Amino acid sequence: MPPNPAPNPLTQLEEARRRLEEEEKRASKLPSKQRYVQEVIQRGRSCIRPACTPVLSVVPAVSDMELSETETKSQRKVGSGSTQPCDSIVVAYYFCGEPIPYRTLVRGRAVTLGQFKELLTKKGNYRYYFKKVSDEFDCGVVFEEVREDEAILPVFEEKIIGKVEKVD
Repeated sequence: MPPNPAPNPLTQLEEARRRLEEEEKRASKLPSKQRYVQEVIQRGRSCIRPACTPVLSVVPAVSDMELSETETKSQRKVGSGSTQPCDSIVVAYYFCGEPIPYRTLVRGRAVTLGQFKELLTKKGNYRYYFKKVSDEFDCGVVFEEVREDEAILPVFEEKIIGKVEKVD
């Protein structure tokens, strides 16, 4: 079978120009940064969360590995995992600058720093920061430091998102 003929440079240039023009049109239709920030702030404030109380007498951290077979099967029947039961919340955290976050499921909708600390496998002195909606800065969100073990962690878009940093 003979090789394909070389592509025409003019055709390639025209195609590249057309794609760039399409991309510029799409980019001009996107909302400005300020509008995006306002949307994030509004979503955070208007988010409807079920009022569930945490179950403090139960072990707070439940990972996928720790679920019993029956719990795992019932969750699979419920759906694709996008819906959560009322008595648990997703907790994701970045540990000491690692680029990929850890994710787990924690019992209760109001999680304290003490419960969060129990999730960490490496013990040591750390600072804990959690993402929350704020109109204090232009970006619409901040990482707020939480120090007290009894403090309730802020929820951002139905999840608790944290950063754990080592104290020098």
